[in-house]
Amino acid sequence: MFGGIGLFVLLFTVFLLVFLVSSACLCCLFVFFLSLPVSFYFYCLYYSFFLCCFWQPLLGFLFWRCSFFFLFFATFGIVFFSAFRLYPVFLFIVFFLSAGSFLALSFWPRLFDGFFLAVFYCRRRRREGLPSIGQTP
Repeated sequence: MFGGIGLFVLLFTVFLLVFLVSSACLCCLFVFFLSLPVSFYFYCLYYSFFLCCFWQPLLGFLFWRCSFFFLFFATFGIVFFSAFRLYPVFLFIVFFLSAGSFLALSFWPRLFDGFFLAVFYCRRRRREGLPSIGQTP
């Protein structure tokens, strides 16, 4: 259905759209995070670290599949860019996608999980009548 160059353009467009949408969502969350008390971030980091240590092996299969996909994309990119002698452009794109995929697949989901666990922790403390985060007893 797609030729070699058409497939490359399609893949690059999809990755670019995913990166732009995730960056826009991250900017919106950053603006929201600025309104939270400072102690809330410590709970987020604590739960994110906990999830990275204990849930990371459970998600290994997903990370391996994505790693193989990016390896295929990099191999296809080497063949494509070597035909046009655009090695700097290829290296920039591979670095850009590798950094973006690392952030999207490993860091952001754990940070969001830590955020939601911290929210549930705050709600539980409020339900038990204890002071919430950032409030004095």
